[in-house]
Amino acid sequence: MGIMKEPLQELGSELVENARLSAEFSAQRGLINELFPYVYEASKRMSSRAISRWLESKGMKLSAATIAKALRNPKPYWEELAEEIEPAATLFGNAHDIAVKDVLLNADAFYSLCNRPPSVEGTTRDGQFQSFGEIQEATEKLRDEWFTLPQSAREACLAYADLHLEDSETEQVKPTTEEETK
Repeated sequence: MGIMKEPLQELGSELVENARLSAEFSAQRGLINELFPYVYEASKRMSSRAISRWLESKGMKLSAATIAKALRNPKPYWEELAEEIEPAATLFGNAHDIAVKDVLLNADAFYSLCNRPPSVEGTTRDGQFQSFGEIQEATEKLRDEWFTLPQSAREACLAYADLHLEDSETEQVKPTTEEETK
């Protein structure tokens, strides 16, 4: 039994060393989560293999199998994005007295409100200063992480994600397809 233990310890040590050397791969494990909206959009015109090859040419390793699996089951990726965006949309909506769904669905309304001062009535001067900072961060998050996505990706996200939007039971957001626009 002692003879067997030494080779296993060596094997285990090699495994740990290999894991350290493979840090690049490990760092890219969440890549599909970050790139999913763009992969989704690209998948309308490219195969999973073509997307994988293109990403690899840019120094990103993401297998065609991983891409295909994510596209077959997009709900968790859309939910993750929605969970990251919803607090910013809620804060922005409350500050500008607009429904969260209108913030997320209407880019024109969002951008027109970006230039208007938010409502922070009923707070102290220090509270107002803090609120303005938080609202500015929410605005930047929405602008940089939500409204940079193609509209069809935003619509798909809202269709799959279980956001707590007002009137969500009466009005479902659905992704726009080419057939629906004809």
